[in-house]
Amino acid sequence: GYQTRSILCVPVRSLREEVIGVIQMINKANENPFGEEDEELLQAFTVFSGIAVRNAMTFESAVLARRKTEMLLRVFEILSSELDLTNLLTIASEEARRILGAERGAVYMVDRVR
Repeated sequence: GYQTRSILCVPVRSLREEVIGVIQMINKANENPFGEEDEELLQAFTVFSGIAVRNAMTFESAVLARRKTEMLLRVFEILSSELDLTNLLTIASEEARRILGAERGAVYMVDRVR
């Protein structure tokens, strides 16, 4: 099987110095062990990797927040255009089911008249 001769492992840190990952290199190509220069290069690489990872995570969070806002706005527009209570509850249930990715959904109301 595969034989590991040398490993170089360096933490990936956020701008706040939190460890958010690890970069690992196995077996230097020329069969020599990894040296101090290799470690310095990999550490420099992880600085940029940490920034890139954080940027990607921030962007992904922003995209998800935008999608959520757009969905809620759409639901608000749909619900505010309906005056019939039965239709309103059906639409609310269906939109919630769709947004959450559920197979089924229902809304139950308390009947205070009885």
